[in-house]
Amino acid sequence: TDTFLGQQVEFGAQWLHPDYKLVHRELSRYGIGTVTDAPTDRCIYPTGDGGYAAMDPADVGRRSGEVLQSLFAASEEYYPRPHEPLHRADLLRRIADVSLRERLDSLGLSASDRSLVVGMLENYSGGDANTGALTSLAQWWALCGFTPDGWAAQSAARPETGMRGLVEAILADAQAEVRMGTTVTEVVDEGSSVLVRTANGAEFTAPAVVMAVPVNVWRTIRFEPELSQAYAEATAEGVG
Repeated sequence: TDTFLGQQVEFGAQWLHPDYKLVHRELSRYGIGTVTDAPTDRCIYPTGDGGYAAMDPADVGRRSGEVLQSLFAASEEYYPRPHEPLHRADLLRRIADVSLRERLDSLGLSASDRSLVVGMLENYSGGDANTGALTSLAQWWALCGFTPDGWAAQSAARPETGMRGLVEAILADAQAEVRMGTTVTEVVDEGSSVLVRTANGAEFTAPAVVMAVPVNVWRTIRFEPELSQAYAEATAEGVG
């Protein structure tokens, strides 16, 4: 969380969907409220012919919602239980290799309609619709209730303190020791405890270790026991 031109901005997580129950519970625990940004009063979108034009936000919301409904059609069938994504694995296998780009191409959208959603989809899928999976964002659609309004609610509110305020409240409450710039090189499960070694030779032992590490970093850490085959293949391939 920082400021830019006098406005609060986030470099990571920013908005909270109403159904983020656990996060909202933590905000309540620390007395942190949420704020809702003023409605957008002007949108600029590509026209499909190389130019740009101002559009009414209400029209953008309505039409982009219709496009998303077409894009994620049938998601009610393969994600009947969104929190159990593999409940209908048999149906998911049929579309497991379909990218967002391929799905968009199959809809035969006009250039203007495509422009309403492609940027958002690429952003949510990591920056490239060619490799972003239809199944991944279809689950988001399912978790949002299969509706455009539910999807739009992903950016409904944000913490009034910024995410930094929530993190700082949690750390203060936990009285946790934070070590920045400390490179972990080894994680060893010793049965009754877990040993963590760092590049500067420091060692830490705890009953359990929670790791939130990017896929591309796994290969720089020695794990004992070794990562399962699926994880090993993922870090060897890497994520662009």
